[in-house]
Amino acid sequence: TKWRTHSAQKQYSREKASVVATQAFLRGYQTRKQLRVRRIAATKIQRIWRTFRDAEKYRASLGSIILVQSFARRLAATNAAMRRKSAIVVLQSAVRCHLALQFVREKRKEKEGALR
Repeated sequence: TKWRTHSAQKQYSREKASVVATQAFLRGYQTRKQLRVRRIAATKIQRIWRTFRDAEKYRASLGSIILVQSFARRLAATNAAMRRKSAIVVLQSAVRCHLALQFVREKRKEKEGALR
């Protein structure tokens, strides 16, 4: 009986060691699988966050760009309007000068005609 008890204990120890090794392997496999899933989830979250952050930066930059473009267009339009106004003033001045000269010549002719 001692031999049977000893043999049964050895058998039990071997089976227990086998079960413990199998459980350790399976738990390790499950842990690695879970870590893989978590790593994928973390990567996805990071990608979404970076996309959002970059989109916000783009929108902010776009707003600044539009503001600068608006200012530049306003400045160009103002300059063009000032050039047109200056051209109009020059034309008006030339026409008024011409009309004034005509008026003066007519008055001189009238004066000369009255003196004769």
